[in-house]
Amino acid sequence: MRYLWQALTPRGRALLGGGLLVVAIALAIGERDLMRAGVLATVLPLLSLVSVLRTPTRVTHTRSLEPRRVAVGEQARVRIRLTNVAGRGSTASLRLIDSVPPGVQARPRFTLGRLASGETREVSYRVASPTRGRFPLGPLRLAFVDPLGCVTLERTVGSGTHLLVIPRTVALGPLPTRQDSTDSGANDARFTASPGEDDTIPREYRQGDDLRRVHWPATARQATLMVRSEEHHWLQRSTLLVDTRAGAHTRRGTGSTLELALSVAGSIACRTIADGQRLRLVTSSGTLDAANRADSVLDALAVAEATRAAPTRPSTLLSDISTPDTPAIIAIVGALTKTEVQRLSQRPGSARRRHTAVLLSEAPWPSPEAMRAAQRTLRDAGWRVLVLSELEQLPAAWSAPTSSPFPPDVDTPK
Repeated sequence: MRYLWQALTPRGRALLGGGLLVVAIALAIGERDLMRAGVLATVLPLLSLVSVLRTPTRVTHTRSLEPRRVAVGEQARVRIRLTNVAGRGSTASLRLIDSVPPGVQARPRFTLGRLASGETREVSYRVASPTRGRFPLGPLRLAFVDPLGCVTLERTVGSGTHLLVIPRTVALGPLPTRQDSTDSGANDARFTASPGEDDTIPREYRQGDDLRRVHWPATARQATLMVRSEEHHWLQRSTLLVDTRAGAHTRRGTGSTLELALSVAGSIACRTIADGQRLRLVTSSGTLDAANRADSVLDALAVAEATRAAPTRPSTLLSDISTPDTPAIIAIVGALTKTEVQRLSQRPGSARRRHTAVLLSEAPWPSPEAMRAAQRTLRDAGWRVLVLSELEQLPAAWSAPTSSPFPPDVDTPK
């Protein structure tokens, strides 16, 4: 009985309650015409309820999401196909309501009308999120409604799916090297391998490859420039460190420096992996080993959370991953104390390639001078230091010659 009462809409309940009240008044005053109106108002929602209960409700659905992963601000399309699988008869007027998390998009609602037996209809809508993360879409709610709008029977079908929203990234060029080296930054890293470690399998020439590595027999066979590819043990130990401590960042949401740090990390990861490197992604809450796929790194960054309780300091993490034969550590950090900067600067770089530190100028540094002091300390220790306040500054800062660092009195590159 409770289920039937809940199936009545406010209109249906008003008609039913008002009709009973009119019948009672008509009986009290002996007015037959008024009683007829009251009976009609009482019977209408009951007839609507019976009509909806007698229609088939066996409706199946399929859902597709294209694409299943998007960057912040990009749109994905959700397609839903509904089929009346009842042997005969049409459904009542059908409304579709899909479940979408708050902040992603207004809840999609569609009115499909009646579905004949075996009939299929498709609806679609676009969904986007201003923030990264993994968002559930669904389950689907179906509402069977009578023509008068007095009764609505709802069913929940399916389990839904998930939309993965990765951080926004920008395209980066090759990492430059010191001007006292004759090779590019990428090739400097390649020649750190010891003799005899080269893999003789050639690959196509990429811009920035050293012409001394051209594999002439393969070039003649393929009719395109081929170079020798190499496997390097150090590539498996390259580290991308992202400071995700809540106390090291300002604000929350889309304007936080944590979101900037994750976007910078994703951009750098895509660039270094495209250069053939293997990364070890380390955050304040965990480690992703052998992250040799950009998709894996971006997926991990999409669900990274700020560390609040008992945060791990970046310098503590570096003590576990920095070894004498680790040629490259890229640290993206928020606000650091003077002690943390000193410990970070003690990580020695290689002879040909320096570690890189990305400092976020909008992080809650004790003062602007504290951030400039961190710049000087890390540069004096041989680190390459980039200072950013927004993601769009990264390409120019990343490609800037390492022998021409930004002046200490400049907070961010223009």
